[in-house]
Amino acid sequence: MNNIKLFSDYERIFKKVNKKTRQCLVNGCKNNAIKSHALQKKGILKEISSKNHIYQFSNVPLFLKDKKGNYELKKRGINDVFTFPGFCALHDTSVFSNIETNKIQANSIESARLHSYRAISQEIRRKEIAIDLANDLLDTNPPLDIIMSFHFYKKGLLSGIENLNFFKNELEKEIFTEYSIFEYQIVELPKIEVCISAPLTIKNENESDADILDENGNFVNKIITTNILNIFPIKNKTLVLLAQHPKYPCDWSSDLINELKNSEKTNYKKIISDIISTRAEFWCISPKLYESINKKKKERLLEIWKNEVLNFSSNINNDFNFFE
Repeated sequence: MNNIKLFSDYERIFKKVNKKTRQCLVNGCKNNAIKSHALQKKGILKEISSKNHIYQFSNVPLFLKDKKGNYELKKRGINDVFTFPGFCALHDTSVFSNIETNKIQANSIESARLHSYRAISQEIRRKEIAIDLANDLLDTNPPLDIIMSFHFYKKGLLSGIENLNFFKNELEKEIFTEYSIFEYQIVELPKIEVCISAPLTIKNENESDADILDENGNFVNKIITTNILNIFPIKNKTLVLLAQHPKYPCDWSSDLINELKNSEKTNYKKIISDIISTRAEFWCISPKLYESINKKKKERLLEIWKNEVLNFSSNINNDFNFFE
């Protein structure tokens, strides 16, 4: 199979899997999902938009990588930014109405909980779509190296979904049964026109990659520490909302919050730059701020991300600051 046919197949399948009707992500719901926003369109995204457009960090589809590289910051309308086929119309309205209609304070525990639920649901759905894409590509009989690569890729996606579903189910206990499980940290910063919404898997220093076996020698799926981070501007400030499961604490996240709480003493812009260049894949930036940054910094940001995208260590040395 030559590259032209591979790219052609990928483009066709990419469009197909992204048009596929999907089921609501709320456990037990069989209704079809509609287009959901991970972050509020009217209150958050619109506030930093210019003519209803912002720049969103994105993976470049395989068939466009030769022209555009692996990643890009793409100008998109706010109707399409941070969207995913997540929840049915009923749950998209009923579960999130308090943050969509501003009935609760953006810096409240309930706000942090609901934003966390959306962020982790978006990541699960993205991985499901990626698995469909890999399966359909494997059906086209690609070369052996592509087959091996995609089988490895699928294994990682399936493991990731299983891990994320644990935390999603724990959040649903809080949302639908009023349990109290997660610990939430909320920090207010000076306003910076960047939005981040993502679950983060960052290893503690003593955390092992080794597989765990039961007494019969079978692999046991272990829970991997995952925190959920949302950062977005609201009115004249920026909010940081972090959700941590107390049984699976993350040292990096705890240090992050402590640093941001002392933002007068630390460079909060450098901290956010570190997050978008080495940690979080789902983020966007206002046109005003993005277009004020020089081309070399934009190129350097994408280069750093390419090098660090699979680095889950708590210690990443990075002297780059996208904003200064």
